[in-house]
Amino acid sequence: MTLATGIIADIPTNNLNIYPRAVLDDIIKRFNNRAHKVRVLGGELDPFNIDDIGEPAFVTRSLHLNESGMLCAEIEINDSDAGAALLDKIRTSSRVTARPVMVVPTYVDILKKTKAKTDLLEVSKINSIIRVQVECDDKSSGNNREN
Repeated sequence: MTLATGIIADIPTNNLNIYPRAVLDDIIKRFNNRAHKVRVLGGELDPFNIDDIGEPAFVTRSLHLNESGMLCAEIEINDSDAGAALLDKIRTSSRVTARPVMVVPTYVDILKKTKAKTDLLEVSKINSIIRVQVECDDKSSGNNREN
């Protein structure tokens, strides 16, 4: 199953972060190398506690950029109660989003840019993507947060 994130290469996110294509290409390559060696487990995202992975519900097989430059995750739902519950939520939710949990340096690798009276942050380095969580929302509107 392919799930999209709210991150598109070279386009500001809702949080006004910009992830250049080269930075995303690099982290995707490193994540995929790791995912081919070890299982990268994920679960449903609790937006109030992003540190809690919860019961593992899926394995992230790989990440890629689609034809629009959006970061996408290829996941395989586990054959477990947690997997079945997440699959039910995916099928009934109006909005399903993959959320990569990233480690981004907090020093000078984040460059501040100013455009049209809006401060944008260009992320010039991502140390790693630890895992991917899935957020299911029954509301078709609201903020689409990302890391």
